[in-house]
Amino acid sequence: MIKTRISKYFLLAGLAIFAAAVSCKKDDDDDTDTKMYLGGTLAYDFPAYVQYGQVIHISPTGVYRPNSADATDKTDTLLTWIWTDPFTDKSDTLRKETDPYTVGKAFDFTVYRDTLGDFTMKVTAAATDYYSKLVSRAFTIVDPKPNTGSLRGYTKIQPGVYLVDGRNLWEYYYIQNVGGVDLLLQNMAYGGVPYLNEPAVAAIFGNYYTYDEALSACPAGWRLPSGAEFDAMIAAAGGDAGAMMENVTFNGIEMWPYTREVKISNLSGFSAIPCGYAIVEEGEYRFYGMLDYAVFWTADAKDANTAYTRYLIAGQPTVFTGEQSRKDFCASVRCIR
Repeated sequence: MIKTRISKYFLLAGLAIFAAAVSCKKDDDDDTDTKMYLGGTLAYDFPAYVQYGQVIHISPTGVYRPNSADATDKTDTLLTWIWTDPFTDKSDTLRKETDPYTVGKAFDFTVYRDTLGDFTMKVTAAATDYYSKLVSRAFTIVDPKPNTGSLRGYTKIQPGVYLVDGRNLWEYYYIQNVGGVDLLLQNMAYGGVPYLNEPAVAAIFGNYYTYDEALSACPAGWRLPSGAEFDAMIAAAGGDAGAMMENVTFNGIEMWPYTREVKISNLSGFSAIPCGYAIVEEGEYRFYGMLDYAVFWTADAKDANTAYTRYLIAGQPTVFTGEQSRKDFCASVRCIR
């Protein structure tokens, strides 16, 4: 099992997983502290990564106005619900406590700006004579287009040299005749699971696959490279890990950190980016090593329980060979033809 290095680069700065801030809001002119507290916990789902034009349904729940006459009444019809536009910071009332039959508290938010970067959605529950409750959800706008979107700095992409995966019509750039094979420049994103289970970044980082899933991840006519084919690409580029790394940025953030030990040249054309790996634990996917590791399945299985990977570590000049569980370890997939 690969051991994760503790690093200040462990997660991309500004890549929001889910930042929730809950607060109670007091009136500045109320010195008597006579207000009461709303019951429950305000909650709603919001993705950590979004794309321009994406529509997100927001349905806040969990907060109610305590009723002294009936302690079991936890309905929220006597609440005012407010949301704050993350791009303009202007607030809009969804429903007023004095008129519960106006617009409902749930709403659809369309990502109407294509500015890459970090923003915050805010939803507030309020009521007269009660402290309000606010929950913020941080999110990052991403764009899957290489070199013009979130990932920039690919040196081997050539306009028009790409394939269309007939299974979902996604496009993948490739280079021809690298050690006798054609090689995809991007990680596969058909099947498997995306980073943090966030679909918006699937086409950016690729998905993560168990070994058995990896065997069928490639489009028709393409396949996993064997360990020997990986090694041939590495050797042809001088055997150095930097020859496999692409010096790309994500939303302006450098993915491979600069170190004196590794000169990032991408001479091999492999164009590896450090997307880390995932482990399946009790049915849940846990993601590790973003900005530290790039891990790829080979086609080679050691036995019924273990298969081989090739992996790169930030700041390390060696391309390593790993033996990983076929069932609960998830790595990236590159395909050759």
